[in-house]
Amino acid sequence: MFSDRFYGHAARVISPSTENLVTISRPMTREILRLYDICRAQKWKQISPWRLALNRLDDAIFKIESGSTDALLDIVIGIESVLVEPQSTQESTHKVAVRAARFLSTDTQGRFVLFKTVKELYSLRSKIAHGRSLGIDDHSVELLEGGVRLATDVLKKMLETGLTELDLSRIDLE
Repeated sequence: MFSDRFYGHAARVISPSTENLVTISRPMTREILRLYDICRAQKWKQISPWRLALNRLDDAIFKIESGSTDALLDIVIGIESVLVEPQSTQESTHKVAVRAARFLSTDTQGRFVLFKTVKELYSLRSKIAHGRSLGIDDHSVELLEGGVRLATDVLKKMLETGLTELDLSRIDLE
């Protein structure tokens, strides 16, 4: 489950089948074991933004595999749990988009793509949250996969650095 969650997006997350099996190389196996050991050594089971995001990611993956676009709600809640202060009452779309871009990418183009992805995720999330039903077409599947990858990348980077909570002031623009 650990390797599926953090490395499964090397293949398609949405429709697991024998056609989409992930081949894991020796170096990747070593990395997986290293991160797994870090995870086991930490107190990840305690309530933390990381743990909440992980639980939401698991819920989202289950819903995606069941064919539900409601998975997007879980993905966005998971991302928000690590990129927005718990006491925040402000509109968070822009804040999350900027923080995700700055946390995950160091180059301008990469940040721009991440920023746009988060904005698009929020737009679709808003439609779902306000009662609009969305079908599972190629674009929604792509967006759901992008959301899963984004949530996974944030959690994996936090895991690699041993963080269960981010110092958001270090990510914000100054």
